[in-house]
Amino acid sequence: MVEAERAAIAADIHDGLLPYLYAAAAQIAALRRSDEQLHERLSDAAQWIDQSREVARALMNGITYPPLALADPLAAAKTFVEQVAMASEGGITGHKAAPLVHWGWDDDRSPLAGQLPPTSAVAIYRLTCEFVRNSLRHAQAEHIEVSGSILEDAAVVCIQDDGVGFHPSDVDTSSSHGLALARRRAVAGNIELQIESSRKTEGASSRGTQVTLRTALSIEDPSPVPIQPQQQATDE
Repeated sequence: MVEAERAAIAADIHDGLLPYLYAAAAQIAALRRSDEQLHERLSDAAQWIDQSREVARALMNGITYPPLALADPLAAAKTFVEQVAMASEGGITGHKAAPLVHWGWDDDRSPLAGQLPPTSAVAIYRLTCEFVRNSLRHAQAEHIEVSGSILEDAAVVCIQDDGVGFHPSDVDTSSSHGLALARRRAVAGNIELQIESSRKTEGASSRGTQVTLRTALSIEDPSPVPIQPQQQATDE
């Protein structure tokens, strides 16, 4: 049900919102070409429209999942981070350069490829994307490490950064809602979620933040998630 609702929202963005943004962008571009004074006066409006289109695309990428997420959620998360999150440097604060994200496997397939039932695979994909994006946006980290492993009857994913860390009492309202959503998503996907972090203080170093996702390989998945092709927002 939740994934069906997400697909419907993505379709509404793609078919309902984006065409109006593209049309507005084209109209503003035509006006700017026709009048030198309008070219300058509409500069901010043109930029706002472009930013709105990027936000709409990001929303689509965030609320849908690619078919690869079912077969190899970590490889799908890597693709999402490299193509979407890392490309949006406006979301990375406190850094002159984007943090280096290292994925702990060498080939195209992660250690979790083909190992998880659909519901758990989608949850691993979504949680990995979200926690890597959190590190990119808020941690002021230089390095982010993502690893996956199979341990007997469980799959384990670890996301570690060397950023400033945090204390639960320091988390603002928006971030606390995000953590609560992540915990609910973990429960729904049969994922055990553990977050360890220490806040950097003056004269003391921080261990950053480590997120561990663990799920059993043998768990039954009574409501498998169907393949949901991800719509791509293209200029029209």
